[in-house]
Amino acid sequence: FLSIEAYSRIATIRKHLDTYMSGIHPMLSSEVKRLAPNSNSQQRALSKKTVARLKPAKEYLEKNVDGPYLNSIQTFKVARVFSPKHINELKFEVDDLRIIRQLDNDSIIDDLKTELASYKAAAVEIDDDLNETNWWRSHQRDLPNWSSAAAIASLLMPSSAPVERVFSMLRGAFDDNQRSSL
Repeated sequence: FLSIEAYSRIATIRKHLDTYMSGIHPMLSSEVKRLAPNSNSQQRALSKKTVARLKPAKEYLEKNVDGPYLNSIQTFKVARVFSPKHINELKFEVDDLRIIRQLDNDSIIDDLKTELASYKAAAVEIDDDLNETNWWRSHQRDLPNWSSAAAIASLLMPSSAPVERVFSMLRGAFDDNQRSSL
């Protein structure tokens, strides 16, 4: 499911950018200490310089991903419920699936609510290397409504262009040695 992967990657980028921008990322701290072991003022200056280099990527993410793609990101976030590997860890309401236009129907949502307990029970002790498409195929009879909804969610096509642009901005902000330490 590309939509699940898209949300995961965007969330990871956001988390790392936020941590680096705060100036307290463990890798940033250790690299700054390595480069300026005896000077707190140099360490602060290096941290400040790193944060300044990350700022354009953070601003781009907020302006061009969070803005025009916010609805898509929320859709990708909700689509994670179709991962049998993660369904029992997620906190969500079945009504949240209404963000997916094809599922915004009272009858569909009611059917999904009815099958939710069975879905969660079937998704216990799932291997990390599970092929989710095959899992849904094998559970079509037991979970017809969730299987149909999963088929719809699997067709959601994320665009990676804005996220790739953030990566490009980050790559351009650092030289090879700096990138390897991040």
